[in-house]
Amino acid sequence: MDEAPFTPPNEDRDCPGTGQDQKSRPELPPLLLSKAVQRMRSLIRGNGLNTEEIQLMDPAPQEKIDIQIYRFQAHTNIRLTPEYTTRTEPGRNTTAHAFLNDTDFKKIVNQIIIDARTHPDTRRKIIDSVIHRPDKGFGMREQDQKWSQFSKDLVRHEKCHSCGHSGHLACPKCHGKRTTPCPQCHGRRSIPCIRCKGSGRINTANGSTKCTFCHGDGRANCKTCASLGQIKCQNCGATGSIPCRLCAGSGWISHLTHLEISTHISFSFDQKGLPPLLIRTLEKYKSSCLEKKDLDITITNRSKTNIDTTIEPENTISIDYDVSCPFGPITFQMGQKEISGFLFGFQSRLVEFPFFMDELIQNGLNSLKLATQSHKESGHHLTNAAKYRFIADTLIQIVSVKNIKQTKTILRQKYPIGVAPKTISYVVDQSDLILRNITRRWRIIGLVVGFVLFSMILEIYFLSDGRYYLESRGIQEFILVLFDISLFPLGIMMGVFSSKLIAKWSQDKVLKTIIPKDILRTKLPKAGKTIYWSISLSVILIITFVFLAILNHKSIPVWINDFVSLIFSTFHPSL
Repeated sequence: MDEAPFTPPNEDRDCPGTGQDQKSRPELPPLLLSKAVQRMRSLIRGNGLNTEEIQLMDPAPQEKIDIQIYRFQAHTNIRLTPEYTTRTEPGRNTTAHAFLNDTDFKKIVNQIIIDARTHPDTRRKIIDSVIHRPDKGFGMREQDQKWSQFSKDLVRHEKCHSCGHSGHLACPKCHGKRTTPCPQCHGRRSIPCIRCKGSGRINTANGSTKCTFCHGDGRANCKTCASLGQIKCQNCGATGSIPCRLCAGSGWISHLTHLEISTHISFSFDQKGLPPLLIRTLEKYKSSCLEKKDLDITITNRSKTNIDTTIEPENTISIDYDVSCPFGPITFQMGQKEISGFLFGFQSRLVEFPFFMDELIQNGLNSLKLATQSHKESGHHLTNAAKYRFIADTLIQIVSVKNIKQTKTILRQKYPIGVAPKTISYVVDQSDLILRNITRRWRIIGLVVGFVLFSMILEIYFLSDGRYYLESRGIQEFILVLFDISLFPLGIMMGVFSSKLIAKWSQDKVLKTIIPKDILRTKLPKAGKTIYWSISLSVILIITFVFLAILNHKSIPVWINDFVSLIFSTFHPSL
């Protein structure tokens, strides 16, 4: 359905836009209508109608074909917004740009924004970041972007109120006196005599005599303070003050503000004079219009260096577009019927057409319904339904994508007109149901085959002393434990894989004439509920074989034995 891109004509940009008379209208590109016919034929091809029966209505009745090239202005507004983060640090910061007050701060911020808007290189850089996108900023969703090159650190210095701008505080221990009472004598200048313990007398062989060390006084001079009763304050170094922690002894506090400029991008277009349906179509597709070359645009103010910023919204850089877009009613002769809608864009996109394909593929829908009702003949009825390309495309997407919701989205994009959304949902759901019915029995067979093989592995491992053999070969215990644990995912994998493999065989028998071989060869059916059956059966079989090994007095892993003992002791504490 995708056509080669069509380059719009390079017309005079000063040609009048909407509301011009027939003589002054821009000439309609001749390939525009032929491309529209090709699109319609591509959509119908293989869906129950000969493409040669699709013709453009005779343009004689002017109301049948009245396509015009509409001209209008569009604008992408890049609003510059300051964002701040603040913090406080001690000292006088000299690396950041200093400001005095809030008024000064606002002037700096405003000047940064003005420079970004008016400086040619900076302005061009901001504009280019938008127009270098595939959509050139046309129809951009509202979004925010930060610009690190505009970031700036600002600082306001404040005198420290805690220390009175001196940088020092009175020492809390000496209270500015520079000395503190001696910790040994507590300011008394003397201490109890160490020999007589302050009694003034000592015991000798001849009895109690006067202490010769303190001469009976009971106290001795304090050596710590040299009998002064005071020592130098250790907290402040005998200076009487300590540095202020709040300002780190500088007397200043720096209030730092990290400034960043972010841009908020919004889009709008002039709607005056445009048909309401064209407005809705532009709002619906927006940026994809330009990417798919539906529009021809010219950016009018990109290369200008002297920009009058007074005509732009405040703190905003505007990107202005001159836009050309073909739009108008178009009618096709489809067999004996007339199908009317609208042509949009230079790629002749067709919009607002009725769901005409629902009737064309009705026989295919009936066959699809029969396939869901008759399990024996489901393959035959599905093959008949797939003779319609839309249903065949649905089957291809289901097999390739394996996600029902995503498949519906893909088909809505591939068939934007002609097929009702509820029809797309119906065909996807019914096709998925049929494929599951076709493979259901074979999935069960595959599941049984996989778990028969898994049972053989468990029998060898637990009942035929396979684990004991591995242990006798000198394999370390922790590796054997890994083998034990891997049995569970191994069982799940064997069940799922064998089920999907045999289901693929049954599915390919039906779809080999519908879906390309390269897709069938590389795609396995969905696991579906098979994975839940595989998990349950893996658990049941492992428990069963461990139990059989215990009954047959076979060697089982120590950690499993301890686990089983714990379970039994829980229910039978006496064991």
